[in-house]
Amino acid sequence: MSGMMNDKQIKRWEKIRRSGRLSFIWIRCATVWGLLTAILWSAMMQVGYPQGNIWRRFLLACAGFVLGGYFLGVILWRANEKRYKAFQDQSPREQARKPDALES
Repeated sequence: MSGMMNDKQIKRWEKIRRSGRLSFIWIRCATVWGLLTAILWSAMMQVGYPQGNIWRRFLLACAGFVLGGYFLGVILWRANEKRYKAFQDQSPREQARKPDALES
């Protein structure tokens, strides 16, 4: 991720922020990312390495990827909040530097 957010990223992050930190971490990252990744990984492993019980493999993948999704969510939340707060801190300074369109 780059240091600054563009307008599209800012609007998207503001919408995500309104849902809340726990919603982002548990729903978007742990549940959605974790379960989708577990399904895809289990299917690919079953095709590539068809030994063992697919359901056992899937349940272990769910546990691992949901846990990984939780930590991914925490890291992403912190990184995006840091970028968003940097934007907020810079925004008033940029506005002060820009000449007012009415004054010209």
